[in-house]
Amino acid sequence: MPVLYLLKKETSKPFFFVLQLPKLVKFGMHALKLSDITGDNLHRGELFACYGNILFKLDQYDKALKQLKAALALFLSEPDRERVADCRLDICTVLGFHPDATYALQMAAIREALVDYDAIGDEGGYGYCLYLLGNLNGRHAHWSSALSLLNQAEVILAKTKDRQRHADCTRSMAYLYYWTGHFDQAYSWATSSFEECTTIGDLTGTSAAFVISGIIASAREDYDVSLDHFLRCLKVRKSMRLLSLGEVLEGMGWVWAKLKKYKDARKALEESLRYYSSSNSNEQVSQGAIRA
Repeated sequence: MPVLYLLKKETSKPFFFVLQLPKLVKFGMHALKLSDITGDNLHRGELFACYGNILFKLDQYDKALKQLKAALALFLSEPDRERVADCRLDICTVLGFHPDATYALQMAAIREALVDYDAIGDEGGYGYCLYLLGNLNGRHAHWSSALSLLNQAEVILAKTKDRQRHADCTRSMAYLYYWTGHFDQAYSWATSSFEECTTIGDLTGTSAAFVISGIIASAREDYDVSLDHFLRCLKVRKSMRLLSLGEVLEGMGWVWAKLKKYKDARKALEESLRYYSSSNSNEQVSQGAIRA
């Protein structure tokens, strides 16, 4: 199954390789036609799932959901609980970016994946679902439940030694403590996320940790430290040729404004607006979070 292998290999790559993905759409469509002949539901399901993930990385969320739901139906028909859980998790990821996905819809999807991972005894998957639930509640200002879920997730992900997911979780905890005004705790979790991302060589995660660290430092009025974090983030993202520079430049702009260097502030903010308007990437930090 060379086509399936190719699709899996390519869709596992980071987002900055998406320019290669359109080429795979034709391969995916051809493979799906061939799989109809074999009648192998698991193989067809994996092809649908890979195709859905390709479409997701191309920001085609409706089409991605359609393919992933088709994959889920095939996995359920076998049934294959592990593939069902993983597919539900992919659906949760797409819903997290879909502009029309409601809180209730995302919550239900994550809970379904949580049940599946619990049933098969996958502690890492279960912990990651707790992280997703906590992150979702945090984005909707349900602070108490978000904190409880993220703390549970952090313990489990640390235990399973899933360093990538643990780094994501600690970064979310940094945001949560920042949003609730606990800046020292927030900075501690941001530092933890940065150190873990650095250890595993995750440059995207490292740059994200720089952003939240810069935001927190600004809130603590450590403006020189804040600028240093934003500048280091800018350097990393430019080296990776990422377009998600709007939030970084915006953060720098507000810090310059706090320092009453209004010319520098205006230049940074105007440049950030250009990136926000021209970039199709989903930048994770809201403008309100940076200004707060």
